[in-house]
Amino acid sequence: MHWFLWNALPFVAVFSPPILLFFAWILFLHADKTGPHSKWRRTLGWLSLTSVSGLFLVTLAVLFTQNCHIDQGDWSCVSRWESFTRVVVRSSPVLILLGVLGYRKTRVLMVLCVLTIAFDCVMYDMTR
Repeated sequence: MHWFLWNALPFVAVFSPPILLFFAWILFLHADKTGPHSKWRRTLGWLSLTSVSGLFLVTLAVLFTQNCHIDQGDWSCVSRWESFTRVVVRSSPVLILLGVLGYRKTRVLMVLCVLTIAFDCVMYDMTR
């Protein structure tokens, strides 16, 4: 059981941000049609969803555009990723607060998505 937990948690965390964002966008767009909401709540919802989606896309872009030649003694990519991870982890409380202030049906999804993105960045940083 111990082995399964430590191997299943990273696997779920790696693949969950796009799924969570997909359902959050669906719920958010459906909530716009179902009833009236205050203007500031709608604005915070849009800001939260676009910020977390942007964070996810930037994380993927940084991950896939790294040129790492550690075997040749070039460790600069490791320090760049550590700097990026530091920015993601330090911006997480702001994004979590935005997620909590957003629409009711997307709050949990936004918080989980920010936490899994930060966890993925730290997990990738620890493997290097």
